[in-house]
This record gives sequence, C-alpha cells and structure tokens, in this order.
Amino acid sequence: MAFSFDFHRNPLSGEPTADDIVQFFPNFLGTDVFLYAAAAEQIVQWLQNADPAIVPDALDLMVRQLVVRKFAELFRGSTAPLESLAGVIFGFLASGDTRHATIAYNSGIVPVCIERLSSTDFEARIRSAWILGNLAADDVECATDLTSKGVLGILFTQMSEITQERRIGEFGSYACMLLWAINHFLKSTPGLPPELVVSIQDLLSTILLSNEDDPVLEEACYGLAAIAQLDASQPQYGASFTSDKACGRLVRLLQRGSNMNIQRASLQLIGALTARSDDYTTRLLNAGLLPALAELIEHPLGEDACWVLANIVAENVNHLAAVVSDPRVLPTVIRLLKVDSSGFDEDEYAGRTRECCSLLAGVVRMGQVEPLRRMVSLGGVSALCTALRYVAEEDVLVIILDALWKVVLFGESDRIRVEGEEKEVNVYLRLFEESGGFEGLYRLENKRDRVVAEAAQQMLALIDELMNPPPADEEMDDGEEHAENTENTDGMVNGNGLGHGDFKGDAG
Repeated sequence: MAFSFDFHRNPLSGEPTADDIVQFFPNFLGTDVFLYAAAAEQIVQWLQNADPAIVPDALDLMVRQLVVRKFAELFRGSTAPLESLAGVIFGFLASGDTRHATIAYNSGIVPVCIERLSSTDFEARIRSAWILGNLAADDVECATDLTSKGVLGILFTQMSEITQERRIGEFGSYACMLLWAINHFLKSTPGLPPELVVSIQDLLSTILLSNEDDPVLEEACYGLAAIAQLDASQPQYGASFTSDKACGRLVRLLQRGSNMNIQRASLQLIGALTARSDDYTTRLLNAGLLPALAELIEHPLGEDACWVLANIVAENVNHLAAVVSDPRVLPTVIRLLKVDSSGFDEDEYAGRTRECCSLLAGVVRMGQVEPLRRMVSLGGVSALCTALRYVAEEDVLVIILDALWKVVLFGESDRIRVEGEEKEVNVYLRLFEESGGFEGLYRLENKRDRVVAEAAQQMLALIDELMNPPPADEEMDDGEEHAENTENTDGMVNGNGLGHGDFKGDAG
C-alpha cells in the first residue's frame, strides 16, 4: 500500500483509514501561519499517498470539519505555495464523484480558475485548466454552465494561438492540459454550437498532421474521437477524415509500436470513425488499416482492436468481405476466443473475449453466405461454443446465443450431402453438437439471469424441432398454429442466407 507511516512519532495499528487525516486538521485550522502551512502540505501528501479507496471518505471529513472552506480561502489568496497546495485539494474534489465536484464548484473557486487561465504563471494556468476540465468531466450541468461562462472558448483560443505560433513544444505540459480540458468539454457539454465544434476539429486535425510530441498527438486523437461521436445529423463532424492524408497519418500512428498510449488513442479515434461513416472506414482500409489491426489482436490493446474490427463488419458487405478474406484476422480471433474464454485468466481477457464474440456475431448477423462459410470453416462455431460453455457475462452470452442460433438456422438452408447419410445434413448443427454447444445450453437453461435462461431454453426447443420434425402424415391441420410454431425457423431465412433470426433476449 502506498501510504507510509512514521511509527516513531505517530504509532498506528491496523490498516490506514480515512480518519487518519484528521490528525492534521487542528494545526491547519489554527492561526499560526507556519503551522497551518505545514499542515496543508501534510494533508496534500496524505491524499497523494493514500489508498484511492479511502480518499472519498477523507474528503468528506475535510468538508464536514471546514477544512475545504479554508483551502478555498487559500486558493483565492496570493501566497503561491499555499495556493498551489489548495489547487491540488480542489483537483481531488473536482475529479471525484458528482457530489465532491459540486462542492468544489460551489466553493467560489471557478471565477479564480477562469482568471488564472490568463496568468503569467504557467503552473497556475495548468492547475486551473486541470480543475476546470475535471469539473466538466462527466457532469453535464457543470460543463454547460462553465461553457456559458466562456471557459471552452478561452481554452480553444489559447490553444489556437499556441498552435498558430508553432509554440506547442515550448508550452509543453500546458498545451497538453489545454487539449485534455477541451476534450472533457466536448464529451460532456450537450448542444455545442456546430461552428465552434468544427473550429476545434480543424485545430485538432492540424495538430494531428504535425510532428508534435506523442502526448499532444494523443490528446488530439481523443478530441477528434469525441467529435466523431457527437450529433450524427452534423455531417461535418469527422469530415477531416475525408482526406486520405489524414487517414494515412492515423494508421501510421496506430503502427507506432514504441508507444502504446498513442496506439490506444488512435484506436479510439479509428473506432469512432468506423462507427460513424462507411466512407471513413473505406478510406482507412485503403490506408492499410487491416494489417495494422491484425498486428494488435494479440497485443494488450487486442480488446480495442477487435472492437474496431466489429465496427468495420457491422453494416457494409464490402468491408465485411475485406475483414473475412484477410489471412490473419479471423484465424487469430477464433484461436484467441477459444483460449481466452476457457483459460484461467478470464478476468484479464474478458474484454477481448467480449469483442471477439461481437466480431464473429457481426459476421453472422450480416447474413452473407460466403463470409459465414469461411468463418465456420476456420472454427468459428467451435470458438463460439467454447465461449458459450465458459463465459459468465450475461450480455456476452446473449450475443453468443443469437449468433449460434443464426448459424444453425442458416444450416437448414445450406444442407449438404454427406457420405453415409440418407438425407442432406445441416452440417452447422452437427458442428454445434460436436463442439459442445448443447453442454453450453444445458449450463445456461437454469441460469438466474432470466433473459439468458429463456434464450437458452428457447434455442433448445427450436433445435429439437429441427432435429425431430413431425412425420408428414402427422402435420397439423390448424394453419395458424403451424405458422406460429414455425415463425422462428424457416421464416428467418432469406435469400442471402440469414434473416434476423431474433428470439427473446436477442442482442442484435
């Protein structure tokens, strides 16, 4: 644990608790300048070294015992060392939960932070941008109010000036902090004026195409990703990537294996772009995106890489064909899904397992015959059945169940003659059985989660109908009843191979 003790001066027993911070309060709340300055530093150091799990309770104690109020007075003061320490305290509050952020917001520090964005002291600027960005993060009300006070405009104007004067390297950490704060406003503030968003987008695109340091490029990627996820009715959002040059630059950043942070930021932007527009996806694929993603599937960023691949196959048959025909993508995904879902490190690889399942389910959902056949030939059914037997997350199980049912159903329209069999065979159903699919369904049919349990029960019943059809002379006379019983089987197959195939609990 990060917390350290001086056992000679202040012996404590057991694990540290939030109450330990109270020992510094009497001196801090006193009138002796030397003592309360020393106590302020001790409080800050305690918070910085404490277990993050006990920090919220410690902040509550500081609020109740009026310590935060005194820090607010110090923050508004002119004594630089104390103002700096107070800034750290309000950074903790602003980056905490909504309740703590509201306390920071209502403490009277916001006007001071806004004023100090123009200070000649760049450390004061950095602290102010950090606090304001944290206040805006994930809090729509705070972000909206701060935007109405002109904070986003100030941040954008300052970053624009630094960029135009080519002084990003000179400003270093402050430039990064400006971009970081701008990104939080983009994500949290609803209804931003489109002209402002486009101006910010142009600025971030200029930075992305520059030769700035990686931390600056990372923030530019995150900002552009936030814009690409804004109002889909605004076609200009993301429009920077109608340029092949920008797409090529982004793929090259993704290939920068020496820096995982820039790769992660690039993946976030690429994922947002592929989810937003087929045109962006096409340009990125033409720039060499697939080989770059294939390199990352087995990487620590494999979850993000598979998420992007799932976006690519989601809606466009040409993009689907490109992914399925790639010699590395599906074989790697299928192999890893078998290993990850049945291994001992399921927590470590749960995210990648989820995205691998989503990718294979996306291939199935598109209903294209050849891509589906290729996925099955590579072992896709076996991989999904392995996941069905071992995965615990309900949302992933629903995705798997839906995909497997559609595969089995497709096999009904794609029966083939097998040597030694009198009739044509649904080989996909046979693969499902041989891969332990029924064991997976039996595991789930009594699961507490009703959506998953009912989906498994329904799939078992429907497969039983496929495997044991009634004799022709025993067909039902009641046309309506027959139609109802076959509604979820033949009616789900269309000319392309698969229809929706939805059943209760369907994820698609």
